[in-house]
Amino acid sequence: MKELRESLLEHETVMLEVIAQQWGLSPGPEGKQELVKRLETLMKDQKALGDVLGRLSLEEREALESLIHWGGKVSSSFFTRRYGPIRPFGPAKLLRERLWENPAGPAEKLWFLGLIFKTFELTDAGLTEVVYIPQDLKDLIPSSQGEQSPRTPEILPPSRELPAAHHLAEALFLFLVYLQKEPAKAAPDGSMPAEVTEAIAKFIKERGAWPPLWGELFFPLVQHIAMALGLITLEAGKIKPFPEKLRPWLKSPAHERLTGLWQAWLESISWNELRLLPHLVWEDTGRRNDPRLARRRIISFLGRCPAREWVSLESFVSLIKEEEPDFQRPDGNYSSWYIRDRATGEYLMGFEHWDKVEGALIRFIVTGPLHWLGVLELGVDESGNVTSFRLSSWGEKILSQAPIRARPEEPIVVKPDFTILVPHNASLYNRFQVERFASWTGSTAEAHLYLVTRSSLQEAFLRGITLDMILRFLKRATGGRLPTAVIQSFKRWDKLQKTFTLRNVLVLEAPGPLAMEKIQEEPGLKELIKGLLSPTLAIVEEKDVPQLEEALRRAGYYLRKVGKAPEERGQTT
Repeated sequence: MKELRESLLEHETVMLEVIAQQWGLSPGPEGKQELVKRLETLMKDQKALGDVLGRLSLEEREALESLIHWGGKVSSSFFTRRYGPIRPFGPAKLLRERLWENPAGPAEKLWFLGLIFKTFELTDAGLTEVVYIPQDLKDLIPSSQGEQSPRTPEILPPSRELPAAHHLAEALFLFLVYLQKEPAKAAPDGSMPAEVTEAIAKFIKERGAWPPLWGELFFPLVQHIAMALGLITLEAGKIKPFPEKLRPWLKSPAHERLTGLWQAWLESISWNELRLLPHLVWEDTGRRNDPRLARRRIISFLGRCPAREWVSLESFVSLIKEEEPDFQRPDGNYSSWYIRDRATGEYLMGFEHWDKVEGALIRFIVTGPLHWLGVLELGVDESGNVTSFRLSSWGEKILSQAPIRARPEEPIVVKPDFTILVPHNASLYNRFQVERFASWTGSTAEAHLYLVTRSSLQEAFLRGITLDMILRFLKRATGGRLPTAVIQSFKRWDKLQKTFTLRNVLVLEAPGPLAMEKIQEEPGLKELIKGLLSPTLAIVEEKDVPQLEEALRRAGYYLRKVGKAPEERGQTT
């Protein structure tokens, strides 16, 4: 912060004379430099300073002590909103209206006494006006509060806990798995069609990776992160994983992937939480908010939360409102964003709507993205409403920015019953490969469970995956511990799926499509139909002819035989 002399020199001479008058100093014919020197000496005199402080009202003393408590400086908008405005004026207006005799509030009184000053500082949001006490003057002011330890949110244990489960990381993985198997046909504008989005969302829900809160905003963030990391691409009209980015991402250590997700969200400009809140309608007037600024300031307050303690969500919101309400509006202007309440249509302009805008944003970021990213655990009451939260072990690591040691990856396990166990700490690349030829059956606290079946292998073969590729992968991923019986079964299934079958069958021709549909509904008849060749042609087996003829007769139909009877044809070799 600036010293007293430098701060005084930035004032006009007329303002210096007003300050001198408040301190009982009569300006002489000397110039500005000499007046500043005399004023600085007087203001640093303990007796003179004590006399001025002693004349302050309770509100003026509170404003000064609060500023000291905040470290000697705070944003101008925050300070003046709490302690009254400091009106803009020039020398002529100051003298003509003698403004110092009737200050607009405690802040302006301190301003005319020369106890506080204003300047601009470069912050994350750009140049921000701050109110400050010169450092050398601040050191001389006795305070009943002093620079106290930062306030912390209230402790509030929950009725029930929602653990931090890395929903975003798991959903992103499953999103890529789905697109690897079924590339999505893009809409004309290159976006993902709604029906595909719904299908993928259903797939993620079935796998248990969907979060308990804010589901309508969850999948859009999954898509956004996938694009931000370059993991998907549009090729020949289809949205699919981008191999050049996908492979290294899957092979990277888990903590690097999680950190990458954190950074992609934290630094995103296009993902704008404030504009996504469902109860708000943003009218675009060209004014832009910076979502990165809001995230950083909210996250900075997480450092106030006691380690491994559950803290009240409402207390956390109130703490930010009390100490840094302008966290996303550094200029303190609450009238420049045109935001309406979706339900009432009311414009939420003015600080009185802080809870519906800023408060709602804080609650969403805490219970949405910070929970999805595995940073926060949530606590809920009996009705399922979030009441508290606490930092997870991962949250403590990512916020402290301490080096994270990679855990060794575990091999996958293949059992003789064709079950594959993929430990949670296994290579994500290995799990991705297993997804391509095995069916997921569930997950436990230790591993994801898969089952290889003839149908899952056949689907893999149809996508161009060969048995040799699968066996080479399994031998490597299991560390060479692949049961011989499994290898032999896979080879037998592979041979079967490459074998064509030629057999004698009969073709049953119906008099029309409606008749064919009817007999497929008749008990005793539908079991004899082995397949349809067309709406009027069906396959039946020779051995079932007597039973078929009797069943048709009972249903009111006749069977006309064309060609030789089966017993007359002899044996086919």
